[in-house]
Amino acid sequence: MEKDKKVSLPAVADVLTDGVKFVISRSDLAAWFLLTSIIGMLLLFMPLFPLALGIVTSGWLVVTLALLGFMLGLSAFVLGSSALTYAVFKSGSSICTFKEGFTWAFKNFWTIVWAGTLVALVVITGTIFLLVPAIVVGVLTAFYLLVLIDDGHKGLDALTRSTQLFLRRPWGVVGRMILIWLPLMVAMMMWTTIIEGASSYLEATPHVAATIGVMLLGVIDIIVQIGVSVLAIFILVSFYKALARGAEEYTTKTHRKVRTLYKVMAVIGCLVIVAGSFFTGLTLGNPMNWQNYGEWEAGDYDTFEQYFEENPVGLDY
Repeated sequence: MEKDKKVSLPAVADVLTDGVKFVISRSDLAAWFLLTSIIGMLLLFMPLFPLALGIVTSGWLVVTLALLGFMLGLSAFVLGSSALTYAVFKSGSSICTFKEGFTWAFKNFWTIVWAGTLVALVVITGTIFLLVPAIVVGVLTAFYLLVLIDDGHKGLDALTRSTQLFLRRPWGVVGRMILIWLPLMVAMMMWTTIIEGASSYLEATPHVAATIGVMLLGVIDIIVQIGVSVLAIFILVSFYKALARGAEEYTTKTHRKVRTLYKVMAVIGCLVIVAGSFFTGLTLGNPMNWQNYGEWEAGDYDTFEQYFEENPVGLDY
């Protein structure tokens, strides 16, 4: 057990330096991740195109198409992010391609979704006890996908193993993460401010070159954000590998209490979602909440229309 307590974490400067080098040398991963993100956005909004064109008018069909687009888009995002994580994790002495990661993510899609759902349910339960427990649980389970890739542990075992590894050097990891992400967040905020300011300046210039400049700024901004996403995964992988090195093997018996706690929290989170959905549907479906809507619309429509004619609300508002 004494051997298990000795964990050598990478230095902040080394992680950032190696991370930037990795992002530059593996620009192919960023490109493929960008492509899958674009596909996810298209799938997310594509079912709504018939609604925009007026082809679909049925309320239930609109809801069905919206849910279909949401599920397809979310699936694309899950596959893309999981493929990227797999490729970054496996790219050590040898190079792992995005295609290999996507193949793995596709084969283990439902396992990834189940583990991610459990994390969401556990975090939801944490939010019941204010924000801090939710943040703590989210940090403790941050390695769940890497555990699934590395050890093959699924579901609650992935969450428990992640917690076990994180608790080997909790304050060391947290301190280094703060030193890494606080400056990065400030830098990204400054970058966003610069991009928005430059875009606003160019948009005020009625010239074709200004339009092209705005488009180029948008492309550059997207490239930087994708690069930061790859860097974030590299940082997570670096700390995971350091914590997993020399750690004791995981079994369901060694950390039964933590696993049981996550199981209880997942059940509570599920009940919270069901109860929230039930009461929301009950509230929206209660005729008493809508009984005066028709009378208001019939009596005050002219006044309502006149108000917006006198107070137009648009892009210049």
